[in-house]
Formats: sequence, structure tokens, C-alpha cells
Amino acid sequence: MTMLQLFSDTDFGIRRIDRTISLGSRNPINIIVDIINSALGLLGILAVVMIILGGFLIMLSGSNEERRQKGFRTLVNAIIGLILILSSYAIVNFILNSLVEATGTGITF
Repeated sequence: MTMLQLFSDTDFGIRRIDRTISLGSRNPINIIVDIINSALGLLGILAVVMIILGGFLIMLSGSNEERRQKGFRTLVNAIIGLILILSSYAIVNFILNSLVEATGTGITF
């Protein structure tokens, strides 16, 4: 008995797929825009949490000047970060809208 005859009746789960596989109909540019917007949104949430943390550090510092300064630095840095995040969001949207208008692809975000 040969190996071919031995395994000819065995089902290995390998069958032909009778339907087409759909990869989606979304434009890759829209996917990239969604990824960028999601990342900037998560960074914005993180900046707001840092602002809240800085406020708590200031409120709970009591008479400890070192903890008050740490809270103040955290608050200022979080506000600067939030300004940078909002600016980058505006810049990215401006660049992408300009590219869409220049190429005339008619993509909307």
C-alpha cells in the first residue's frame, strides 16, 4: 500500500473556496484619515486626563510647595500638549483636504 492510497480517503480540511473574498470597498485614504483621527483623539483624551491630574496635584498639595510646583508643571505641560494635538489635527485636515482638492478625487472625510 502506497502513501497516496493510505491518505486518499482522509479529509485534511483543505477545500476550494467557492466564493470571492471581499477586502472592503473603503478608500485607503479614508482608512488613513480614520487612523490619524483616532490617534489624535486618544492623545486628546490623554492630555485631558493629565490636566485633571495636574489639578488634583495642585489641590492636594496642601502646604507642600514641591508638590504644588509638580502639579503646576504637569498642568502647563498638559495644556501645551493639548494645544499641539489640536494644532496637528487642524494641520493634518488642512493638508488632506488640500490634496483631495488638488487631485480632484472627490473623496470626503
